Amino acid sequence: MDDFRNWLFTNYNLILKKYEENILSDYKLRNLFKEEFQDEISYDLKLFIAKNTKLGFKEFSLFNLDVKEDHTKLIINIGIADLDIIKILNNDLNLKKIIKKAFKKIYKVEIEFEFDYFFNEEIPF
Repeated sequence: MDDFRNWLFTNYNLILKKYEENILSDYKLRNLFKEEFQDEISYDLKLFIAKNTKLGFKEFSLFNLDVKEDHTKLIINIGIADLDIIKILNNDLNLKKIIKKAFKKIYKVEIEFEFDYFFNEEIPF
């Protein structure tokens, strides 16, 4: 039984390490738990925006997970085109802490991120 436990622990750690290494570069991994992550952070994010900006509680859409071109940071795209609000989101340490905690809870890894505006290129007709 100890041999099996050791084998299982070793392989689990190898799989987890590969997952951590590839989460930013692999679209499928990055979006594997997107809905759960969105559910986890949406209330806190909406509440923060409502308290700290002129937007109402539900005046934006959530969101898309993307990655910086150099694959060093997760980008949480939200439907707010106001760059001043995006800057407020990115500069608030308490909000960042909440989002990091949620990402760790859902994805089981720690990751650097920033907010950005999600531009939907679909033509509405």
